[in-house]
Amino acid sequence: ACTYEFKNILIMIEEWKDIPEFEGLYQASTLGIIKSYDKRIPSGLWNQETILRKGRVLKPQTRGYQDYVKVGLVKDGIVHQKQVHRWIALTFIPNPENKPMINHKNGIVTDNRVENLEWVTDSENKRHAIDFLGNGLGERNGAAKLTDKEVLKIREMFKTGQYFHGQIAKQFC
Repeated sequence: ACTYEFKNILIMIEEWKDIPEFEGLYQASTLGIIKSYDKRIPSGLWNQETILRKGRVLKPQTRGYQDYVKVGLVKDGIVHQKQVHRWIALTFIPNPENKPMINHKNGIVTDNRVENLEWVTDSENKRHAIDFLGNGLGERNGAAKLTDKEVLKIREMFKTGQYFHGQIAKQFC
């Protein structure tokens, strides 16, 4: 991918490349997009005629907000489903140390641009989560029910010895 800066405007040139082991079937782009090639498919059950199906950008599948997106690539009638960031990394990013995981440098798991991805070990991935993202601790965790201030207030109330657990709980439900 090439980037150019012109009068403080960053321009990124998209590059397309065949996905390894899916050459002639699918391509990946440096902007994190997967597309299929044009292909001929049978037009009916009994005749030998075919029709041209135009290639298209594949719509990623996701389970919810801030979830990794996946696409399935079909080869020889078998669907090979992987997360989009894995297809992009396999296509564009060398992995000479054979690291097993891919890290999103900016922490946004839906940002699958090549420049945002890197191969990492499990421990490097965990370290990035803690250093860069705070690992979702405290109120930054999506499942948190209390703010950090409320937790500190609860601790102070408990330390005084004037409140039972149930009394404190009622105040913060």
